[in-house]
Order: sequence, then C-alpha cells, then structure tokens
Amino acid sequence: MSLIDTVTYFYIKNIKRWMFCPVCNQKMHFSKTSKSWSCNSCNYSLPESEFLDDFVFWFCDGCETYLNIQKSFNRKAESHICEKCGFNNDTTFSNIKGQCKDCGKLLNNPDATICQDCKTKRMEKARDFCLKAASICEELSSTLNKKEETKEGDNEMGFFSDLLSSFTKDFSDGATCPICNSKCYWDEDKTTWICDSCDYEIEAGEIEYDEEKDKINVMGINWYCDECDAHLNIQSGFDPYDDSWTCSKCGYENSLTKDDIL
Repeated sequence: MSLIDTVTYFYIKNIKRWMFCPVCNQKMHFSKTSKSWSCNSCNYSLPESEFLDDFVFWFCDGCETYLNIQKSFNRKAESHICEKCGFNNDTTFSNIKGQCKDCGKLLNNPDATICQDCKTKRMEKARDFCLKAASICEELSSTLNKKEETKEGDNEMGFFSDLLSSFTKDFSDGATCPICNSKCYWDEDKTTWICDSCDYEIEAGEIEYDEEKDKINVMGINWYCDECDAHLNIQSGFDPYDDSWTCSKCGYENSLTKDDIL
C-alpha cells in the first residue's frame, strides 16, 4: 500500500470506524476478534489480511452486481462474466472506479471520493451554517450597540455573562453527546463538537443535519462486545449511557466510555 492508501485505511478503521458493505450497501465494522470487516445486515465478511493485499471491490458494469462473491470469480483474472446478467467485465486495474464515501455510489473516476449530489448537500449545509453564523454576529453587534446606549453603573459582568450564555446556547442547542447524553459545545479551533461533561469529540460521520427541523442530530454509537463481537445495542435492556454493559450472549462485561471507542 502507498503512504496515502495507508493513511486513508487508518482513518477508515480507527476514526471513521466503518465502510460501506459491497453486498447490501449497509455499514461494515471492523472486528478485533476475527481481524476482519463484517456486515451485521447481510453477514458478509472480509479478512483484513485479504483486504490489505491489493483487494478490489468489483461490480458488474452491466447490472452493478458485486462480483467478488460469485463462485466463478477469480481476482487474478483480467475479465469476469457476470453470473447474473452475462456481461463480460474488465477486471484489470485500469477499470477501477471510485466510491462516494457519503452514500456509497460508484464513480467513474477511481480517485473520486464523493459524488456530485453529496457534494451539493455538503455545500448547502456549509451555506446554512454560514448564514447562522452571520445571524449570530448580527445579534452580537446589535446587543453591543444597545449596551453603549445604557446608563453607567450597569453590571458589566452580568451583561457579558448573559451575552456569552446566549452565544453558547445558539451553537450547542441540539447537539447531544452519544456517550453520556450531555450537551456539547462547538470548538472553533478543533472545528468539532465537544461534550461539556465527558470531553468526547464528535466525529464528522456521527453528525447529520435535519433540514426539516433545522437542527443538528448526533447519531448513536454502535457498541460491539470486545469478547464475541455481538452487537450490544440490540440486546434487551441495553443502555448506551451506562459506563458498562454485560453482553447477554457471552457474559463479558464491556466498558462503554469514550476511551473504549477505537
């Protein structure tokens, strides 16, 4: 792997912590127990050793079926006839395509990582954020101007305290920590949301913008047993805001703090 590929894989495995499943397009997570990427939706599994060995996800150019799992597929061959539609696919490196990391759509450019639709959505979110920031600055300017017109002797500290509280509320309203369920604040230097209680820093992939309600939603974290890799979130009675959870499948007690997130 090249240096860029190595850094990209490190980001996917340790920071983003998931990638799209080529079979069902749901999320695949890395299992520390089996050292493989596994999909809980369709049970497709790919060993890490094979993935790092110049592995390519091949899709049929005729019907977009995932070819690697077809019985007659040979990853070393230069072509493969799709068992579903009969299309003869070029399986050389010159026919590699890119994939949008936001929606999983295949892209003709092998170096592309985001499709035009998702790029437009990102631009719209950035525009909305800038408009909100401009509105807040306008409110601050208006409040400061009013303050200059007030009589001397007013409580300066009380004024700035109220102003700071108002400013913080505008930015943190709607952002909730997926670890401890506390409110988060926006850190301009790190350009991310940080929990005011446990200091968990929310990754970009855990945030989505609800356009209808005009608010930020923080998606919950998928917890997996460190012993048997079972999906803990779906176990009866599971509370993601507890500090630990005993797996109902194998009995292993798992820690559920921000330090346990890989």
